[in-house]
Amino acid sequence: MRPLFQSLTFIILLLTFLSACTDEQVPANRPPTLTLDPAQDITRTSATLSGSVSIPQGSRVDVCRFYYGPTTAELTRVDVSLTDERVSTGLKDLVPGTTYLYYMEAGTSSSLVSTPTLTFQTLPNVKPTLHPAVIAGQGPTSVMLQCKLADDGGSPVTRQGFLYAESGTATSLETAVSAEWEDSLMQVRILGLKEHTRYTLRAFAENELGCAYSEPLEFETDQAFHLYTPGTLPLLVEEDIYAYEDIALAGPLNGTDIKLLRMMAGMDDQEHPTPGRLARLDLTDASIVEGGEPYHFSRYTETDVVGYAMFRGCPYLSTLRLPYGVKRVESDAFTDCTALKRLGLAEEVEEIVPSAGCTALQDIEVSTSNAHFSSLQGILYNKDGTKLLWYPLGKNEDELVLSPSLLALGEYALQECKAKRVILPDMLKEVGRGAFFRASLEEIRIPSQVASLYSGTFQECRSLHTVILGSGIKLVSAYSFADCPSLTTLRLECSLPPTCDETAFDPKAFTQCSLIVPKGSLEIYRNHPLWGRFQHISEATD
Repeated sequence: MRPLFQSLTFIILLLTFLSACTDEQVPANRPPTLTLDPAQDITRTSATLSGSVSIPQGSRVDVCRFYYGPTTAELTRVDVSLTDERVSTGLKDLVPGTTYLYYMEAGTSSSLVSTPTLTFQTLPNVKPTLHPAVIAGQGPTSVMLQCKLADDGGSPVTRQGFLYAESGTATSLETAVSAEWEDSLMQVRILGLKEHTRYTLRAFAENELGCAYSEPLEFETDQAFHLYTPGTLPLLVEEDIYAYEDIALAGPLNGTDIKLLRMMAGMDDQEHPTPGRLARLDLTDASIVEGGEPYHFSRYTETDVVGYAMFRGCPYLSTLRLPYGVKRVESDAFTDCTALKRLGLAEEVEEIVPSAGCTALQDIEVSTSNAHFSSLQGILYNKDGTKLLWYPLGKNEDELVLSPSLLALGEYALQECKAKRVILPDMLKEVGRGAFFRASLEEIRIPSQVASLYSGTFQECRSLHTVILGSGIKLVSAYSFADCPSLTTLRLECSLPPTCDETAFDPKAFTQCSLIVPKGSLEIYRNHPLWGRFQHISEATD
């Protein structure tokens, strides 16, 4: 038994020894392998550090971090999360032109390994850099300039502005007004330039390292105001806004610009007179866009629309040419512009309603390229000349004979017309609403092909005394003869009474006006509920 016991004891001791040896030769957690990359994305104040961490199978890494600093005594630690082998971190607020040391460290809290130390250098501060200078607006003797800061160079900009001088002169560039930055953009306005003169300008910005300049920019003043941003006309006009009598504009205009033009033309947005004397306004190269302030009480601009009351009451405006792109001219856009003699319409206009009170208007000009309108002797027609749309009030004929080819009168086409007698062609088929509103007519005959008198056709024609309605009349609408106190003779050539609105005549017309009807129709008219109210009805004798 003793030899067996000794053998078992020997085996147990041997196994114990071998087990102890194995624990000492195979560590529980092997260290990772680290690789540190060169620094990337280096600027004056920032950089990116990156590297890789390779973890042996069955091991772990609890800690991963970068150290960086200008010296070993000024190191900053940045802990990073390890989700895969690649790790990186962005550094900010670095000192320009400085060399930095950096390395990476990873492992467990009790066992860390590090990479060798590398270096990188931040870029140094430099002079500022500028984007090209641009013209934001230009007038006959003014210019508005803009320039954006591309980079301050790493040091605060202490001085900035624009330099300018007449081109081709030996004079060195002179400093214009200095400017303040707003979102890295500086903008200045230069006044007092010479008309029809070429200038060279450059923007500049200066920091402690020096002064930088934009590329030279040349421009030439002319007679027009050039707007590149709507609402900037007030910045381009010289201090005395009421000194202008003749203005041409190019570029986008919004309510702020129109409001100023009204003031320059003698009337503000609240219809209060101003000292403005603007007489000639050329907007051919301009455009109307929405936005800005209201131009007339609560009226705002709409894109490509000459809106209601846009130039209402401007007493000195004598010539007005509308923008090329205008598509619609609303009613009363020029009401009571008593000095307006010439109105120019561009080729894009599709819709226009006449304005009242333009007592001096003699000539409505239309581009020959316009697809909707034409002008003959200053009178506005549709394209083929068959419909009269606006008869200028400045024409003072006592008798107006309209073209034999005319087929229609547009709405308010002859409102306030000064002619005492208008001869309408037999081919006429349509008379629009308010066509003779407030006209100076004394007598008129409506041709037999006209079937309807629409609302207000002869309203407030206070001198009208004799009217003949042709045989085709079937409808007399509301207020057709309202406020016609001189009406004494109304002759109808239609055998059957036309439909008539209760408000077509003033009540006193039934007592003072003689109604003459065709032969054989007297009783029909007398028994009609409305026509029978005329107290003086008789049959025609011819």
